Amino acid sequence: TRMTISITVLVMETTGSIQLIIPLMLTIFFAKAIGDKFSMGIYDTHIQIRGAPLLVESELTGPAHDKLRVNEVMADRLVTLLPVMRVKDLLQVLSATTHGAFPISTDTALHPGDPIELHGSITRNLLLKMLAHRIAFFHPGQPRQALFDTAGQRDELLEKLKQIPFKSPGVEQVAPMVSSEDMELSIDLTHFMQRHPFIVHADARLSRAYRLFRTMGLRHMYITPSKPQIVGVVT
Repeated sequence: TRMTISITVLVMETTGSIQLIIPLMLTIFFAKAIGDKFSMGIYDTHIQIRGAPLLVESELTGPAHDKLRVNEVMADRLVTLLPVMRVKDLLQVLSATTHGAFPISTDTALHPGDPIELHGSITRNLLLKMLAHRIAFFHPGQPRQALFDTAGQRDELLEKLKQIPFKSPGVEQVAPMVSSEDMELSIDLTHFMQRHPFIVHADARLSRAYRLFRTMGLRHMYITPSKPQIVGVVT
């Protein structure tokens, strides 16, 4: 397990022999060093088997990486979604890309790197759940029926979505579930998108963005222009 301090404390509390603390510390220290040289710990092995995203702490930290800026490594060819769009178009976007999240905007970037107005962000997993369960579908030629009337009803709907198994089926399994009639319907993403995703300035240091990914458990981050506008200050 490579938990050196925990193992030392457990053995000391079990035996109650204070005189053995130095030999135990040395033994566990060298055992961990030898184990790290030839293999990974059991927890690291399971993380790798499950394919969970994990950033190594020392990979992009230190003075050498402070010279890199976020705009030097960012992807500037964004694939955006409209707040309200046809189900057919949404399935085409999901089939053509493998992105884990999509920015939602009504603007279209004419050139890579052009700024667009960000309305929010929505994950691929949530989009697949909405398509599989026909959530927020409506006919564009008919009056739109409200999904909820109060904030409490909205929270209940979001909680039901969270209770659906985390690993949703892929787009290749969801697409056959959508009928030809549903393809012509529209889907409203405005009530399900994250309206305030994490952002960082384009000229920020890459090490700062890296620390945000690790500390906040982020899967994606959006980049704003170097000179953003402000509306106030909180102290």
